[in-house]
Amino acid sequence: MKFGYSPNIIRTFTPLPEPRLWFQNIDSQSITYFGSTNWTESYWKGLIYPLKTKSSDFLYHYSRFFDSIELNTTFYRIPSSEQVIKWKNSTPEGFIFCPKIPASISRSKLLGLNSQIWHDFAESMSFFEDQLGPCFMQLPEYFDTSRICQLQELMESNQIISPLMIELRHQSWFINTSTINELCIQLSQKQSGLVITDTAGRQDVIHMNITCPYLFIRFVSNGIPEYDELRLMNWCSTLEKLKDKGLKQIHFIFHHPNPHQMIACVKNMKKHHNVN
Repeated sequence: MKFGYSPNIIRTFTPLPEPRLWFQNIDSQSITYFGSTNWTESYWKGLIYPLKTKSSDFLYHYSRFFDSIELNTTFYRIPSSEQVIKWKNSTPEGFIFCPKIPASISRSKLLGLNSQIWHDFAESMSFFEDQLGPCFMQLPEYFDTSRICQLQELMESNQIISPLMIELRHQSWFINTSTINELCIQLSQKQSGLVITDTAGRQDVIHMNITCPYLFIRFVSNGIPEYDELRLMNWCSTLEKLKDKGLKQIHFIFHHPNPHQMIACVKNMKKHHNVN
């Protein structure tokens, strides 16, 4: 992921801000899922795929190491029901798909409210059944606080898939706390939330507002192991604090330029959370 990627050496990473919960605590033990952004790359061979794995079996092996997937293919097109069922049947029970909202919605002026696209997307995703996790909408970097009305209209509609997680990128959202607070109140009422993106070059986007029992974290490495360790230690501490706060699912998604280092990061995180 190019957003916020910084190849420069950043010598310190301060502890994460304290999480701010906007939803009523429920009696629930959270489950933490670790994932990446694709299963199609051949660089997984010899790491988590056997060397002679056929491409048709990549997802099978991916889902035996990772617990979830940031499903980016849905950003470009809505898959057929047959394709969704095929993906689902390639994975074990408990594996979770987190689809990205199509660009035809997130890049449109009215966020898809003037079309059939939300209905078509929801119908397709329903074939994941109990393996469907939170869907997330990645708003473009130019989508600033002046467009909050568009988000409010979307949240008041009956078209969204709940829980819907929204990724904000424009810096105005993180400067004007009153505006993001207003949005958080509405999101909490709709059982939806905000993606938390931790990227070395844009530390301002780590807002730590949690408005529903689902947490979706996108961790973007700059490929420097010692800084990954510092940042992930911060997350381990924060996730430990959150484990009894009523969250149902925590999805920790790795964006990493080095697959070998990514696997090491995932194993360390799983060890910390006692995940096999």
